[in-house]
Amino acid sequence: MAEPSETGGRRPPRAVGEALARARNHARLAAAEALAAVRALLDAASLAAAGAPSDAVATTAPRRNSTMRVSNACSSATTWKR
Repeated sequence: MAEPSETGGRRPPRAVGEALARARNHARLAAAEALAAVRALLDAASLAAAGAPSDAVATTAPRRNSTMRVSNACSSATTWKR
């Protein structure tokens, strides 16, 4: 069995349900990060082309805030105790 230091301080899952729950949380966090990366690329392209942030940022701000709340909630929910 791997030592906690080898697994990032997390213990290995003890059941299939726990492993699936971790995978779901990881997928949510990855999706939130991917959306943030796309927004940043849109801003960079817009700034390069026009010298102003893209309109997409203004229209997605409410979703970005809710995505960040979900991401933060998932991060706290996935902090495992030893």
